[in-house]
Amino acid sequence: MKFFIILLAVCGLSFSTLAKETIHETKEQIQEDLQKGFDDLKVQIDELQTKIDSASGQVKSDMQAQMKSLKKDQKKLESKLSQLKTSSGEALQDVKAGAKSAYQELKKSFSQAKQRFQQENKETK
Repeated sequence: MKFFIILLAVCGLSFSTLAKETIHETKEQIQEDLQKGFDDLKVQIDELQTKIDSASGQVKSDMQAQMKSLKKDQKKLESKLSQLKTSSGEALQDVKAGAKSAYQELKKSFSQAKQRFQQENKETK
């Protein structure tokens, strides 16, 4: 422990500076990872919406409610990503957890919608 304190002193860092830098890097990395995942999902959701829009009547109407729910989850994640950009301190941990949860929820909803579309599209052919 003494060696670590001496090393910090030699490098001109304090515990609080080191902690802030670690939190900041973690926040930026999480933001970047979630944003990339969100952008990828957004493209896939748009592609699925295009397929649904060109589907036959019954499949199209059956999928509209699920797509509406998916878009709601998408907006929720957008909101959490926005909150993540502006959060700090203790609130940051809650916002990070909420953003990760919203991402997983969107990912799951997309997977279910895609699977349902494929199943319903197969049944009509």
